[in-house]
Amino acid sequence: MFRHELPYTMIESTNHEEIFARLQALKVTGAHFTNGTYAFGPEKTVATTLAGFKYVLTANDPDLPLIIAINSDTSMRLMGKTDFLNQKTRADNVLKPLAKAFPDNEVIGIFYDDKTPNDLYAFLAKNNITHTLYKWGYGTQPEVPKIEGAELFKVVYAYPLVDDLKPLCWEETPVVNQTNIKVVDLRGVLITPDRKCLFPLPESLSCYQSRDVANVENSAEVVRPGFVQL
Repeated sequence: MFRHELPYTMIESTNHEEIFARLQALKVTGAHFTNGTYAFGPEKTVATTLAGFKYVLTANDPDLPLIIAINSDTSMRLMGKTDFLNQKTRADNVLKPLAKAFPDNEVIGIFYDDKTPNDLYAFLAKNNITHTLYKWGYGTQPEVPKIEGAELFKVVYAYPLVDDLKPLCWEETPVVNQTNIKVVDLRGVLITPDRKCLFPLPESLSCYQSRDVANVENSAEVVRPGFVQL
């Protein structure tokens, strides 16, 4: 079913040169990105991840790889956040459903040891890998925390939060009025307030799909990019 050998690729080295070398081996010349700790459980992270990439793929190159950059265990300890699952488990929780939902796209997980992915993104930007970036909550208004590394991407999307749950590093992220960000409200369009997707998902991901969407796809585990009317 998947066009690559495994459902997704996890690059466990946090060395920037080694990450880039692996991306080169995968023939990645540009990608759609998001990042975070993914410290909350799948019920909080999966639907937003799927909806975020769903929109990106409707508005940009639908064939590019999907990359999630994740705070490593070293990064979590550096921030004083130690009461969470290990990095591989946090990565698996979002990479597996993402690969099931979008089997026509390469799905890749990478890790960073710093508090933010800025240095990693800067390195990848020098090699023209950073195409788009999206984040939930950050950068949506001048008075909310900024999107780290936004200046290193060609296109940046900020989605208003779907509920009152703030990201783990919300209070620690500086507030800066960023002007290169496109704010797109996906609430009621691609996701519900209780974090359910408003577009068809494969049967194995039906728990993340709203009951208002009746046509769960049973025959093939795929979500076509399609056009989203906003």
